[in-house]
Amino acid sequence: MNSATKANVIVNVPVNTIIFNHYQVDGTINRETVEEIKSSLIQNKDNGSKGLLQITRGRELADGRYEQAFGRHRLIAFQELAEQNEFWNEMPLLVSELSDLEMFELMGIENFSRRDISPVEEASIFNVYMTDFGKTSVEAAVKFGKSEEYVRQAVRLLNLPEAAQAMLEDGRLNKSGARDLLVLEKLGGSDLVHVALNEIVENPEFTVSESVEGVLRQSDNAKFLDTSA
Repeated sequence: MNSATKANVIVNVPVNTIIFNHYQVDGTINRETVEEIKSSLIQNKDNGSKGLLQITRGRELADGRYEQAFGRHRLIAFQELAEQNEFWNEMPLLVSELSDLEMFELMGIENFSRRDISPVEEASIFNVYMTDFGKTSVEAAVKFGKSEEYVRQAVRLLNLPEAAQAMLEDGRLNKSGARDLLVLEKLGGSDLVHVALNEIVENPEFTVSESVEGVLRQSDNAKFLDTSA
């Protein structure tokens, strides 16, 4: 790394030399967001920062490339605009020396500010922070502005089968429904969860709670008590 990048400096970096944060949690690229950013960039292209209203941060790698801490949608917008006009071939980047932990924390904080972040993305950020970096649920809660209980409940979502996580990602399942499935998983294992998922898909007129109760009533291992007794 050259001496010019040791301090925080804004550099116009060729977009083909910028890579995403390698800790970026997998998530769907929101095309609407990309298009909104492209429109904003074009509208504000003469503002001195090539249309960016917030310059993203990153670090220079040993091979001469740059790793972006956050702002994946902004980079995609620049890449697509660069295919049409060379003005967008370079993107301003605030470059500084950042550790892996700092790169991850910047990515996490930025992602939590997004209005479209999914529960699975949230859970994955907490999980990686605690497992890869040895942080506690308390530390994760403080860093990302959540309660410890919120963190613990979020991470539990990763115990759900991939099919259920996919439904959480695309909005077919909400957090309340996911918690019902977690109760079912604890009572009867992943097999019952898969049965419930099929019920949810085949009978969308029922709530997740109703589907879960229906599956339990069909299970030989479940017994219902008369609460009026």
